[in-house]
Amino acid sequence: MRSLNTPLYHPPRSAPELPRGRFDGLEGATARVHPLAARDPVHGAISPADVRPGDPISAQVRVAGRAGELAAQVWRLSPLGVELVRSPALGTVAPGDELDVTLRVGASTTTFAALRVAALRSDRGREILAVRWSEPADPEPSPEEKRGASRFPCEREWLPTGVAASAVRYDDRIHFRIVDISRDGMQLVTSLRNKFLIPGVEFSGTCTFPTMGQAEVRFQVVHARVAQHGAKRSLALGVTWSVEEPGARELVGQYLLQFGPGASVQQLRETGFHVRSSSRAMDFGAVRSEEEYREVLALRRLAYVHAGKAGPEATDEQMADALDARSRILVAKYRGRIVATVRLLFPPTPDSPLKHQDYVTLPPGTPPHDEIVELSKFCTHPEFRGSDLFYTLVKHCALTTLQSGRRYAVMSCTDELVKAYGRVGFRPLGASYVHPTMRLEHHLMMAEVARVVSGKHVNPVVWNLMGGWELWSFSRLCGVAPESRLLEARVAVWRLFGPLARAAAAFHVRRKGARGWRR
Repeated sequence: MRSLNTPLYHPPRSAPELPRGRFDGLEGATARVHPLAARDPVHGAISPADVRPGDPISAQVRVAGRAGELAAQVWRLSPLGVELVRSPALGTVAPGDELDVTLRVGASTTTFAALRVAALRSDRGREILAVRWSEPADPEPSPEEKRGASRFPCEREWLPTGVAASAVRYDDRIHFRIVDISRDGMQLVTSLRNKFLIPGVEFSGTCTFPTMGQAEVRFQVVHARVAQHGAKRSLALGVTWSVEEPGARELVGQYLLQFGPGASVQQLRETGFHVRSSSRAMDFGAVRSEEEYREVLALRRLAYVHAGKAGPEATDEQMADALDARSRILVAKYRGRIVATVRLLFPPTPDSPLKHQDYVTLPPGTPPHDEIVELSKFCTHPEFRGSDLFYTLVKHCALTTLQSGRRYAVMSCTDELVKAYGRVGFRPLGASYVHPTMRLEHHLMMAEVARVVSGKHVNPVVWNLMGGWELWSFSRLCGVAPESRLLEARVAVWRLFGPLARAAAAFHVRRKGARGWRR
């Protein structure tokens, strides 16, 4: 039973702007609802439903100042109010008096406290007490009255939809759209014909999130009002929601990342949505303009300061060097904003010096330099760590290396990242140095990309996470992968671990929560 202790239910508000913060400024069309003027003093623009004999709807009433509850016949009902037949026991009740009303609608029971009688009517020979719990129209609320949790408006062109069974009428369905989502609440828009969705009613629906899939969601109505949605008047419902399947909340988080208002992975995680794959919402490419290059420099500074590799006084200009002009700089963009980057250098001759030779002597046996791609300045926006972005950017580095016809990738990293790069096939070369400006020890590492894509030095779960089959197929097209039945057999076996890799990623998201992946 739900107890409502306030005299009136306030209708839901127009969706506010997503709070600006560490990752803001992303714009897009979002769904909005706006209040309408009232028609009927109780039911507003809604034509209430007649309650027929046999409908699973009943009421208990207690008059303020009197002991005991009285059964009352429900005459008509809408999401905004109820009409009760005034029986002889309620003969002294008049407009302005307060009633405590307990309504049972289907399997749901709601208690409204201290509702004022709005009107006394006569209908087909009966005296009718009209009571409302929600104002037909409400002014714009003050900021402190709005929902406390972060709300994520959904893009108008990609609204999730849902369908649920009516709590009252047999073989009747409730069709709705979801226009904004928070950790525990949603705003739904549905037809005005759904007249039994009063506060407190619970229902379960099958919700479809575009390109993501379906989820079974349990709802409870908190408040309702008439709203303008596009060119049509609709019923706007503020609801709480819950799911039994843990993967369903991840699905909602994935939808919000791709079709929400531009929230970062970290913002979603802090709100309770743990995103497994951020790369699905990303565009990958290379820097092609001066504007993009300056954005890369700003990201380098942000990432280095956050990781303690540069002091807060560092400037964007200090993140650049002469090699940038001779490199290919890969980037990942989220809603047009660069959130990850890595630099690739292609030495033109076997003896062309590597950037790392400024700091350390290469060990004997290092391949000719024109077979190497040198990776450096790998940076990820702090609010987009903790998903698969690292693995996907490594995959794009491998694709670029294969496309260039080269076999090896060389890079260096600090102590805490050795394991992360080791998981994707890099092996220490036994040479280390202290970076002159960062003052941190770095370890030189190398991967034989042509063999890593065949599963060598990579466990099958990580191989699938980094798109191993796609890389292997591409390496065969480029003529880089060696002809070997043994390698082909290993790839075939590694592919069988695909479902396990997806399950492991989902388990990792649920178990680690806010920590995410190491990188």
